[in-house]
Amino acid sequence: DRWWFVKTEQEKIHQFMRHEMWFGNVTERTDEQEILEKGKWQHDMGLQIWRGDTLIKKWHEGLDPEVLPALITKALAELETNE
Repeated sequence: DRWWFVKTEQEKIHQFMRHEMWFGNVTERTDEQEILEKGKWQHDMGLQIWRGDTLIKKWHEGLDPEVLPALITKALAELETNE
């Protein structure tokens, strides 16, 4: 029951992402070239790190995917030092 997003309907996931997690809409790309370059799903590329019910970090559209691993590592390290 804690992993409902793994097995629930796609539209329920999208609603949760929009209304609870404050992400933009997720849409399916139809242009084959765009799918090859960017993937099947278009979304705001946002990222959030939560601890329980508390939002710790949030990044928005425009985040360079190349810097993402370093940002996550830094955020997790900050969590450990604040415990």
